[in-house]
Amino acid sequence: NEKCCNDIFYIPLEKPKQDSTLMVQKIEKQQKKAEELIPVTLYFHNDEPNPRTYDTTTIFAYNELYDKYILMRDEYIKMYGSKLKDEEKLNAEASIDAFFTDEVEKNYQKMLDFLQLLKQMLLQGQHIAITIKGYASPLNNHAYNLNLSKRRVQSLINMLYRYEDGLFIPFIEGKASNGGKLDIIREAYGENMVTQGVSDDLRDQRNSVYSPAAAKERKIAVIAIKFNK
Repeated sequence: NEKCCNDIFYIPLEKPKQDSTLMVQKIEKQQKKAEELIPVTLYFHNDEPNPRTYDTTTIFAYNELYDKYILMRDEYIKMYGSKLKDEEKLNAEASIDAFFTDEVEKNYQKMLDFLQLLKQMLLQGQHIAITIKGYASPLNNHAYNLNLSKRRVQSLINMLYRYEDGLFIPFIEGKASNGGKLDIIREAYGENMVTQGVSDDLRDQRNSVYSPAAAKERKIAVIAIKFNK
């Protein structure tokens, strides 16, 4: 019957699998971007966290310490510019102000970018290892500074544990259902790695605490990232 429609058959087709080559290229691009962000350096106020203790750990997360540190910017400018006059004073104030802008703030944003990238890669099931290294300025003895640098490294690990309501925890503990894993390697060196010439005179806080040279030594850094197959 010409007026009758042909039977119509519907055969569900399997969705095409994602092109494995494109996925490999995406992963390689992410890994390269992560490697280009290294090192990521984070800075601290003097003797933070947990000042005047020999504790080797802390409950503070780095983002909490960063927020407090940024609020001290005006104090640093005032103290480092003290005892100076005219152009010398202006130059000193500008140099410590630039440290906060170019080092403290920019590196914190760099860390946030790094964590977002880390999140994406772990959610894909990648196995990643990062190495965190701690430093301290030379205002105390080696044992004290070694423990201080351990606390500083721990503050970043605390930030990782609390990131986005604990998103990284199953990866750190090796319990992620997708097989992704995050290994954290800690290195703490106290003042052993501090640049020579940084003041260690606590009576001269302008140079031993508030100078750009001293401030640049109070840091931790993600110094390496490795991708395991």
